[in-house]
Amino acid sequence: MMGDERLENITSGTPFETEYSDELDDPDTAATEMFFDDLEAANANNSGEWVPADGEMRTRTVDVVSPSVAVSVKPEEWGTGDTTRSMRFSYEANTETQIEISATGTLWGKDEPQTETELVEADEDGRSYRYSLHTGESPHNQIHYPFDVDVRAGGQHVCSETITDGDHGEKVAVCDGTDGNVDTTDDLEWVDLNEQTGNYRVTLVDS
Repeated sequence: MMGDERLENITSGTPFETEYSDELDDPDTAATEMFFDDLEAANANNSGEWVPADGEMRTRTVDVVSPSVAVSVKPEEWGTGDTTRSMRFSYEANTETQIEISATGTLWGKDEPQTETELVEADEDGRSYRYSLHTGESPHNQIHYPFDVDVRAGGQHVCSETITDGDHGEKVAVCDGTDGNVDTTDDLEWVDLNEQTGNYRVTLVDS
C-alpha cells in the first residue's frame, strides 16, 4: 500500500469510514468501488519488484460493507380524482449511506411530468419522511396516479417502482431484499466476498 496515503492510514488503523467519508456521503459515488480502484492502483505500483522496508511491516484485514437499502412508499391523502396530496417514504440501509429518492409524475392541471428528489441519510435504525404536495401553487399540489419512484445509492440506480391508485393507503416496497443491493462489479482475486453478509474482505500490507 506504499505511496497511497489513504490506504496507508487505513493500514495504520484509521477506519475505512473515516478515510472514505466523502464518498460514503455522496449518492453518486460508490465508496467500495473507489476503495477497490485505489487498491488495484497501489497493488500495480508495488508489484513485480522488491520494495525495501524502512521499518516494521504492518498488516490489517479490512471488512468493507457493500450498501444494501430498503425503501417503501405509502400514499397517504387523496386529492382530486386519481391524485394524492402526500406520501410517506420509509428507508433503511445495512450501513450509513446517503440515498436519493425521486418521485416522477404529472401534477394536477399540468401537462408534463416533473421529478421531485430528496437526499436522505440512511442507516440500520430506519427512518421516514413525509413528502407533502401542499404548496402555495394550488391547485397544482396533487400528483396523478400512476407515478414512478426511483432510488439511487453508491453511484447507481438501485431500484424503482410504479405506484398506482390501487396502492393508495398501502405501504409499497420500492427496494426490498436483494434488489436493494449496491453492486460492485470489480472481480479482484485478492478480495473475498461473503455472499451472505455482502461484506468484502481484503488484507493490506504497508511498511
